[in-house]
Amino acid sequence: MAAVARRRPGAARGQDRADRGRRGRRRAHAGRDPEAFAALAELAELLAIPAVEPQSAVCASFPRTHPLHAGGELGPLAADADLVILAGCRAPWYPPSAKPGTATVLVIDETPHRPQIAYQVLAADRYVGGEMALALRAITARVRELGVDAETVRARRDRAEAAHAAADEARRGAEQAALARTEGPVDPVAVAAALREVLGPDAVVIDETITHSRVIARHLMAETPGRYRYVQGGLGQGLGVALGAKLALGADRPVAFTVGDGSWLYNPVLPGLMASAQYGLPVLIVVFTNGMYLSMRHNHRRVYPDGAATRTGYQLGVGLSAQPDAAAVAAAAGIPGFTAAATRELAPSLEKAVATVRGGHSALVNVVLSTLHTERSEPHAPRNSEQGPGQGR
Repeated sequence: MAAVARRRPGAARGQDRADRGRRGRRRAHAGRDPEAFAALAELAELLAIPAVEPQSAVCASFPRTHPLHAGGELGPLAADADLVILAGCRAPWYPPSAKPGTATVLVIDETPHRPQIAYQVLAADRYVGGEMALALRAITARVRELGVDAETVRARRDRAEAAHAAADEARRGAEQAALARTEGPVDPVAVAAALREVLGPDAVVIDETITHSRVIARHLMAETPGRYRYVQGGLGQGLGVALGAKLALGADRPVAFTVGDGSWLYNPVLPGLMASAQYGLPVLIVVFTNGMYLSMRHNHRRVYPDGAATRTGYQLGVGLSAQPDAAAVAAAAGIPGFTAAATRELAPSLEKAVATVRGGHSALVNVVLSTLHTERSEPHAPRNSEQGPGQGR
């Protein structure tokens, strides 16, 4: 057990940050403290600050449905910003040299530089070391005292809301196209959209996919803190984390675990499923099956674009065609297993599985995916040891 002494930022530092925040163009990153979740939304709404959840984010930190949510790509926004606020953001730039623009970078975090991270680059100009929610609220209070330029804020809000509306329209279009497919395997976008609908707003999603993690985060459309969490550390922890989340949350809140078929093989599948049954910890498991270590394949060919794997189409160690069927393995452990090999099978399989979980028993849905789909399947920034696995499936 640990006791944390919360430090309140000094008044002079809070005023300086407030002055900077009232001037110019701003972007904000969010942390994962539930109180900071609300405090960031309050500051963003006051000044119409677009909020970005970067690809290294390990949890929901700003409501995805909020008109100031600006997606997950910081670069284009930061390029013309005067101030970037990194709130609990451990690795905003990947690679570290990719910091765009000339914006002043303000870091707000209880421990801005993590001692357990060997190489951490924030490229910050100012630091506020202290409890994040208190810092954000102090800045908000000072901004209210100083007043804002209403016309400037209104213009910025109009731009941000228009950008959000366009992005949301694109999201809905991608979901409609993915769900309308009648041929071939399932699009990951369809899985994330269908999962969002069938779970309901009270469920918690623990994610250990790699290639599809950004698709899940985008289409899950988390609105509350704790709705989405990415598994941190090395591969193979996700099932245990999901069981732990269920133990902590109790019977009233469903827990879903999304995992790639490669990551699934790293998990202690049989012990985990048996523990779920023995201790009454029902979770919904959704396996994104693309039949390979897809992230490994992508990253290998990105680093060696003219290598033998690219020339021959053969790459040793990435194929998973010989792996056992995930639904059959679940059934062997006494867990109902369902398979969705086509889009029309997706919703019925998920609905049956969710009903099983709400009835007190774990269930697994094995979804056979397309490997080339309508949204981003390209490799993305490795997550550091605190943010998630740097190499995955």
